[in-house]
Amino acid sequence: MTRARSPRELVGLHNERHTNDAARVDARATGRASLPGFPFEARERPLAPWRSMKAPARVVSACALLLVSLETASLAAPPPSYSLAQWQTAYQDQGPRGTCYAFAGAAALEAKYQRDFGIVLDLSEQYIFALRRSMVLLADYPAKSNIDNISSYHQNGGASDIAGLLTLFYAPLETDAPYISDRDALLKSIPAAGKLQTQEEIDYYEYSPLNVPLAARTRAHYGVTSYGSVRNKTNDATFTDDLEKTISHDQEVLIDIDTYWKFDNAKNMYVYDANAKKPGFHTTLLIGYDHNAGYFEAKNSWGEGAPIHISYDFLQRQASGGTYLTGVVDPNADDQSRAFWLGKWNLDVDGVRGQLVIHRFVHLESKTPDEITLLGSYYDFQGNRYDVNGRVFEAGFMQFYIAKTTARGTPGTVTDPMYTVYLVRNGSNTYAAGLVDRNGTWVGVAMSRDLELATPSTGSYPTRMEGTYKMRWNGSVGTLTIGKFSGTSFTGTYTSKGVNKVISGSYDPSVPNRLMFDLVFTTGSKPHYHFTLRAHGQEDGVLSGYLSWSEGTDTHFGGVVAYSAD
Repeated sequence: MTRARSPRELVGLHNERHTNDAARVDARATGRASLPGFPFEARERPLAPWRSMKAPARVVSACALLLVSLETASLAAPPPSYSLAQWQTAYQDQGPRGTCYAFAGAAALEAKYQRDFGIVLDLSEQYIFALRRSMVLLADYPAKSNIDNISSYHQNGGASDIAGLLTLFYAPLETDAPYISDRDALLKSIPAAGKLQTQEEIDYYEYSPLNVPLAARTRAHYGVTSYGSVRNKTNDATFTDDLEKTISHDQEVLIDIDTYWKFDNAKNMYVYDANAKKPGFHTTLLIGYDHNAGYFEAKNSWGEGAPIHISYDFLQRQASGGTYLTGVVDPNADDQSRAFWLGKWNLDVDGVRGQLVIHRFVHLESKTPDEITLLGSYYDFQGNRYDVNGRVFEAGFMQFYIAKTTARGTPGTVTDPMYTVYLVRNGSNTYAAGLVDRNGTWVGVAMSRDLELATPSTGSYPTRMEGTYKMRWNGSVGTLTIGKFSGTSFTGTYTSKGVNKVISGSYDPSVPNRLMFDLVFTTGSKPHYHFTLRAHGQEDGVLSGYLSWSEGTDTHFGGVVAYSAD
């Protein structure tokens, strides 16, 4: 257990964490000015349009109702004191890293889930900070930089705006991505990351399982559906009134402060100090107040082990604003599938192989974050790099375009053809598959985290497709056997977990690389599945494509990959 530190020790640690060259909001990362210009506005962020494509059950608290309540409450003063301490989870220590806003965001989420759903969570600050940094699309790419994102090795680069960003990416549990306080030791443990001076070095660092394990990206589950904001109009006495009203309506406030402060032992609180040594920008979580005693309670992340007290006068002078959560994702909803795509993939397009690296699944800095944007990079087998633009959908599929040349282009540029790939739901979510139209011919696309081997193509269609394959699809793994072809049909079997199904599929000689067949289960709740697979033209032993099935009036799609079992 971390020892609770004294206020004097904490001020010293804070000065180590926040140096003058570490801006609160990294303008290079966000395309915005530094914190004083951040537009804190009372608003509710609507759910992004793409979420309607797959509508898991969610709980959305009515932010508009809360704002109305606050206006009504202004006619009568809030209670003289109020505390949300009973809803707080364990106190944490961010160590020497500038990750305060990740800790404040996680703490706010944990409190909201405990209050609304009665569940106690310990969320991953490591994951929140990594995605907040690495998913940024740099405003000067490609005009002034050959690097399109920022490594999470670097400090700061965020604020209470993490509340809004957690509507775009969700958090897994701490056990899925444990916090690493020594970033230098982590960097040294990944030799290929070098000094983080190239895109490739950054990718080695960001997508190393030593930084964020792959499994964490498949378990991102806890997020924000709506939030509100408060702002300080420069030493405005009504600002602390607004903070009281917000907290007394059971909303913790993620507050952004400039730490011109000192700890007053007599008053047992942090107070304003114009002569503070090495002040810095910091985000913490306000969880209560005592108007008569003149302080707000905060859950801080410097290893205190208990709430700290911050004076009203200090917040009026040095707080720029903050945010509060009004709705969170239903804990029974599905994990965020868009996060599954992040990182490195082996890409196999009809037997032509390369590497696909996905840096982001939304454009964090855009007013329309689900727009077509730069997703990452593609490297061919010779190591040449190409821009990859496209969109990632919560319904479990991604559409992307690979640039025609190695020249870096404007993010969002579309260059045909369009690749459409679907996640293969197989537990570990380490495969995806789909199709692309190459010069008028649809061919298979297979993606895997681990390299899958194949042999050069031999023979001719359709006999070269005969054989036994290990097929992954929609949470299942089984053995697919393609038997003999006869005209426009073929026979085969599918075996999984002791169940053997006879297949009678169709074959069209005018589309020689395509197989189509159905799997029908007569027991249980499994629906009727229709498979469309393509044999890869330049290699034997690989089939890829998609399946479709209906549930009620909805049609669903998923990826299918099959590799030779020989």
